[in-house]
Amino acid sequence: ADWGSSKTPWPLTLAESLFLPEFPVRSRVQETSFQVVKLLSASGFGSVHLVREKETGKCYAMKVLSKAQIVKEQAIQQCKDEVTIQAVLGRHPFVVPCMHHWQTRKQLFIVTEYVPHGELRLAWKALGGFSEKLVRLLIAELALVLDFLHCAGVIYRDLKMENVLLDEDGHVQLIDFGLARWLSYCGRAHTVCGTMQFMGELTRLTLCYCIIMW
Repeated sequence: ADWGSSKTPWPLTLAESLFLPEFPVRSRVQETSFQVVKLLSASGFGSVHLVREKETGKCYAMKVLSKAQIVKEQAIQQCKDEVTIQAVLGRHPFVVPCMHHWQTRKQLFIVTEYVPHGELRLAWKALGGFSEKLVRLLIAELALVLDFLHCAGVIYRDLKMENVLLDEDGHVQLIDFGLARWLSYCGRAHTVCGTMQFMGELTRLTLCYCIIMW
Protein backbone atom coordinates (compact mmCIF):
# COMPACT_ATOMS: atom_id res chain seq x y z
CA ALA A 1 0.00 0.00 0.00
CA ASP A 2 1.12 3.54 -0.72
CA TRP A 3 0.88 5.12 2.73
CA GLY A 4 1.92 8.49 1.38
CA SER A 5 -1.18 8.70 -0.78
CA SER A 6 -3.54 9.53 2.08
CA LYS A 7 -5.06 13.00 1.74
CA THR A 8 -5.61 13.30 5.49
CA PRO A 9 -2.48 13.20 7.69
CA TRP A 10 -2.60 10.64 10.50
CA PRO A 11 -2.71 10.75 13.43
CA LEU A 12 -4.86 13.86 13.86
CA THR A 13 -4.52 16.14 16.85
CA LEU A 14 -7.55 17.09 18.94
CA ALA A 15 -7.33 20.64 17.61
CA GLU A 16 -7.64 19.26 14.07
CA SER A 17 -10.40 16.72 14.70
CA LEU A 18 -12.59 19.35 16.37
CA PHE A 19 -13.04 21.16 13.05
CA LEU A 20 -13.65 18.13 10.85
CA PRO A 21 -15.24 17.44 8.42
CA GLU A 22 -16.06 21.05 7.51
CA PHE A 23 -12.39 22.08 7.52
CA PRO A 24 -10.24 19.43 5.77
CA VAL A 25 -6.70 18.95 7.02
CA ARG A 26 -4.25 20.18 4.42
CA SER A 27 -0.59 21.12 4.43
CA ARG A 28 0.79 24.65 4.15
CA VAL A 29 1.10 24.05 0.41
CA GLN A 30 -2.48 25.28 0.12
CA GLU A 31 -1.68 28.42 2.06
CA THR A 32 1.40 29.09 -0.04
CA SER A 33 -0.67 28.80 -3.22
CA PHE A 34 -1.63 32.41 -2.50
CA GLN A 35 0.39 35.59 -2.24
CA VAL A 36 -0.77 38.11 0.37
CA VAL A 37 -1.38 41.53 -1.20
CA LYS A 38 -2.62 43.51 1.81
CA LEU A 39 -4.58 43.35 5.05
CA LEU A 40 -8.28 44.13 4.60
CA SER A 41 -9.55 43.89 8.19
CA ALA A 42 -8.89 42.35 11.59
CA SER A 43 -11.13 40.93 14.33
CA GLY A 44 -10.93 39.04 17.60
CA PHE A 45 -10.66 35.67 15.87
CA GLY A 46 -8.20 36.65 13.16
CA SER A 47 -7.82 38.74 10.01
CA VAL A 48 -8.95 39.05 6.39
CA HIS A 49 -6.38 39.53 3.63
CA LEU A 50 -6.51 40.32 -0.05
CA VAL A 51 -4.58 37.49 -1.70
CA ARG A 52 -3.61 36.58 -5.24
CA GLU A 53 -3.60 32.99 -6.44
CA LYS A 54 -0.13 32.36 -7.86
CA GLU A 55 -1.27 29.96 -10.57
CA THR A 56 -4.06 32.10 -12.03
CA GLY A 57 -3.32 35.61 -10.80
CA LYS A 58 -6.92 35.96 -9.60
CA CYS A 59 -7.59 37.87 -6.39
CA TYR A 60 -9.56 36.48 -3.45
CA ALA A 61 -10.34 37.42 0.14
CA MET A 62 -8.74 35.05 2.65
CA LYS A 63 -9.94 34.90 6.24
CA VAL A 64 -7.36 33.48 8.66
CA LEU A 65 -8.73 32.46 12.06
CA SER A 66 -6.99 31.37 15.26
CA LYS A 67 -8.17 27.92 16.34
CA ALA A 68 -7.04 28.55 19.92
CA GLN A 69 -9.19 31.69 20.13
CA ILE A 70 -12.17 29.91 18.57
CA VAL A 71 -11.94 27.08 21.09
CA LYS A 72 -11.53 29.58 23.93
CA GLU A 73 -14.70 31.42 22.87
CA GLN A 74 -16.58 28.13 22.32
CA ALA A 75 -17.27 29.11 18.71
CA ILE A 76 -16.38 25.84 16.94
CA GLN A 77 -19.89 25.14 15.64
CA GLN A 78 -20.24 28.78 14.68
CA CYS A 79 -17.22 28.50 12.37
CA LYS A 80 -18.48 25.23 10.92
CA ASP A 81 -21.87 26.77 10.18
CA GLU A 82 -20.20 29.75 8.53
CA VAL A 83 -18.44 27.72 5.85
CA THR A 84 -21.28 25.25 5.22
CA ILE A 85 -23.88 28.00 4.87
CA GLN A 86 -21.72 30.11 2.57
CA ALA A 87 -20.66 27.10 0.51
CA VAL A 88 -24.21 25.79 0.09
CA LEU A 89 -25.96 29.13 -0.48
CA GLY A 90 -23.16 31.02 -2.25
CA ARG A 91 -24.74 30.49 -5.66
CA HIS A 92 -27.21 33.29 -4.97
CA PRO A 93 -26.21 36.42 -6.94
CA PHE A 94 -26.21 38.54 -3.76
CA VAL A 95 -24.11 36.16 -1.63
CA VAL A 96 -20.31 36.12 -1.84
CA PRO A 97 -19.42 32.44 -2.46
CA CYS A 98 -16.93 30.45 -0.40
CA MET A 99 -14.34 28.97 -2.75
CA HIS A 100 -12.00 27.03 -0.41
CA HIS A 101 -11.70 26.26 3.29
CA TRP A 102 -9.16 24.17 5.18
CA GLN A 103 -7.20 24.00 8.41
CA THR A 104 -3.62 23.75 9.61
CA ARG A 105 -2.56 22.88 13.15
CA LYS A 106 -3.15 26.39 14.47
CA GLN A 107 -5.36 28.18 11.96
CA LEU A 108 -8.51 27.98 9.85
CA PHE A 109 -8.55 29.38 6.31
CA ILE A 110 -11.64 30.54 4.41
CA VAL A 111 -11.20 31.83 0.85
CA THR A 112 -14.05 33.74 -0.79
CA GLU A 113 -14.53 35.77 -3.94
CA TYR A 114 -13.04 39.25 -3.66
CA VAL A 115 -15.45 42.14 -4.23
CA PRO A 116 -13.23 45.11 -5.15
CA HIS A 117 -15.74 47.95 -4.73
CA GLY A 118 -15.76 47.53 -0.96
CA GLU A 119 -18.21 48.09 1.85
CA LEU A 120 -21.59 49.75 1.48
CA ARG A 121 -20.63 51.94 4.45
CA LEU A 122 -17.59 53.35 2.64
CA ALA A 123 -19.66 54.16 -0.45
CA TRP A 124 -22.24 55.88 1.74
CA LYS A 125 -19.55 58.01 3.42
CA ALA A 126 -17.84 58.85 0.13
CA LEU A 127 -21.09 60.04 -1.46
CA GLY A 128 -22.32 61.84 1.66
CA GLY A 129 -25.45 59.70 1.70
CA PHE A 130 -27.67 57.86 -0.80
CA SER A 131 -30.65 59.05 -2.79
CA GLU A 132 -34.05 57.66 -1.86
CA LYS A 133 -34.17 55.81 -5.19
CA LEU A 134 -30.86 54.07 -4.47
CA VAL A 135 -31.90 53.23 -0.91
CA ARG A 136 -35.05 51.56 -2.22
CA LEU A 137 -32.99 49.44 -4.61
CA LEU A 138 -30.50 48.41 -1.93
CA ILE A 139 -33.24 47.51 0.55
CA ALA A 140 -35.06 45.50 -2.12
CA GLU A 141 -31.91 43.50 -2.90
CA LEU A 142 -31.20 42.90 0.79
CA ALA A 143 -34.80 41.79 1.31
CA LEU A 144 -34.43 39.32 -1.56
CA VAL A 145 -31.25 37.77 -0.21
CA LEU A 146 -32.60 37.59 3.36
CA ASP A 147 -35.77 35.94 2.09
CA PHE A 148 -33.61 33.43 0.21
CA LEU A 149 -31.67 32.64 3.38
CA HIS A 150 -34.81 32.32 5.49
CA CYS A 151 -36.45 30.01 2.96
CA ALA A 152 -33.31 27.85 3.11
CA GLY A 153 -33.55 27.69 6.90
CA VAL A 154 -30.77 30.16 7.69
CA ILE A 155 -30.88 33.24 9.92
CA TYR A 156 -28.14 35.80 9.25
CA ARG A 157 -28.14 37.80 12.53
CA ASP A 158 -25.53 40.44 11.70
CA LEU A 159 -26.91 42.68 8.97
CA LYS A 160 -25.01 45.98 8.85
CA MET A 161 -23.38 48.17 6.22
CA GLU A 162 -19.93 46.73 6.95
CA ASN A 163 -21.17 43.26 5.97
CA VAL A 164 -22.61 44.39 2.64
CA LEU A 165 -20.26 44.90 -0.30
CA LEU A 166 -21.00 46.39 -3.72
CA ASP A 167 -20.02 44.59 -6.91
CA GLU A 168 -18.88 46.27 -10.13
CA ASP A 169 -22.52 46.88 -11.15
CA GLY A 170 -23.50 48.35 -7.77
CA HIS A 171 -25.45 45.32 -6.54
CA VAL A 172 -25.21 44.12 -2.95
CA GLN A 173 -22.97 41.22 -1.95
CA LEU A 174 -23.56 39.74 1.51
CA ILE A 175 -20.43 38.60 3.38
CA ASP A 176 -19.37 37.33 6.82
CA PHE A 177 -21.65 34.48 7.85
CA GLY A 178 -19.89 34.13 11.20
CA LEU A 179 -23.10 34.63 13.20
CA ALA A 180 -25.43 32.88 10.74
CA ARG A 181 -26.93 29.54 11.71
CA TRP A 182 -29.33 26.90 10.50
CA LEU A 183 -32.77 27.09 12.09
CA SER A 184 -35.63 24.66 11.65
CA TYR A 185 -39.07 25.91 10.59
CA CYS A 186 -40.67 27.83 13.48
CA GLY A 187 -37.59 27.09 15.57
CA ARG A 188 -36.08 29.62 17.93
CA ALA A 189 -32.61 30.99 18.48
CA HIS A 190 -32.10 32.23 22.03
CA THR A 191 -28.59 33.66 21.77
CA VAL A 192 -28.43 37.46 21.80
CA CYS A 193 -25.86 38.30 19.14
CA GLY A 194 -25.08 40.76 16.41
CA THR A 195 -23.74 44.31 16.53
CA MET A 196 -25.33 46.32 19.33
CA GLN A 197 -26.02 49.57 17.46
CA PHE A 198 -27.86 47.68 14.71
CA MET A 199 -30.04 45.48 16.95
CA GLY A 200 -33.76 46.22 17.03
CA GLU A 201 -36.27 46.07 19.87
CA LEU A 202 -37.93 42.96 18.43
CA THR A 203 -34.86 40.92 19.31
CA ARG A 204 -36.07 41.05 22.91
CA LEU A 205 -39.33 39.32 22.05
CA THR A 206 -39.76 35.53 21.97
CA LEU A 207 -40.81 35.35 18.32
CA CYS A 208 -39.84 32.55 15.94
CA TYR A 209 -38.99 34.76 12.97
CA CYS A 210 -38.92 38.52 12.88
CA ILE A 211 -37.07 41.26 11.07
CA ILE A 212 -37.33 45.02 11.11
CA MET A 213 -35.85 47.71 8.87
CA TRP A 214 -35.50 51.40 9.47
